[in-house]
Amino acid sequence: MPSSTTIRTVAIYIPLLTGSLSVLGSGAILYSIWARRDVKLKDPQHRILGAMSIFDILYSLNKALVFLTYPSGLGVPTFGNTATCSLQGFFTQFGYAAGTYNLVLSLYFYLTINIGMKKKDFSKVLEKVLHCIVITMHVGFAITGVSIGLFNPTPSFCYIAPGPYGCNSNEDIECRFGDTAPYFYEAFAQFWIQLAYVVIIVTNLLIWLYVKKQENANHKQPMIHSTIWSNNHPMRDQFSYRVFYMLVPSF
Repeated sequence: MPSSTTIRTVAIYIPLLTGSLSVLGSGAILYSIWARRDVKLKDPQHRILGAMSIFDILYSLNKALVFLTYPSGLGVPTFGNTATCSLQGFFTQFGYAAGTYNLVLSLYFYLTINIGMKKKDFSKVLEKVLHCIVITMHVGFAITGVSIGLFNPTPSFCYIAPGPYGCNSNEDIECRFGDTAPYFYEAFAQFWIQLAYVVIIVTNLLIWLYVKKQENANHKQPMIHSTIWSNNHPMRDQFSYRVFYMLVPSF
């Protein structure tokens, strides 16, 4: 049976591969948007997807470099220190914005497909507000975490945890956030992750039901099928983007 040190080492170095692949994937999305920026950046879904890809690159790169930023001297072959551990926690928290942008993208498709909101109305009314909320919230959490010393080593990465490492099992060491770390984790991460999952699942389900209803209506009225699903119809355009979005790996 592998030792705990071996398990921790594998957990630290595996993200070097998975994080690098994620960076390449999100980078490809950004490149595809930038290559046709004159067209794509006029649409809200591409701006949201672009922002989500930027934060995913930051998060994935941060995870890939865990072996460089995780503090040395904790029983695994790493090269970081207390400062780089805090930096890792900062970018982990900051990178969670990618998941929140998944929520925003799902909300956008729900509003434009099910509710019938026009792209220009979404851009004028909601888009800037949502960008501001997502970025301000995650930057605020990240700065707060660093400023109060909330980001500490866990067995394989640095994030919200009691510090210093191992203080929970040693009564002789004063433990910062020994009792409160779980509450900070819920407030800074878990609540928003769960909220994103709920919104994404519910909006996807409502979109699927709406599209299914439209398809059933088309089968009952074949004479208008070509009109509803013509290339110029907004429903077809939005649905194609929905399919594309569902193929993009979520944060």
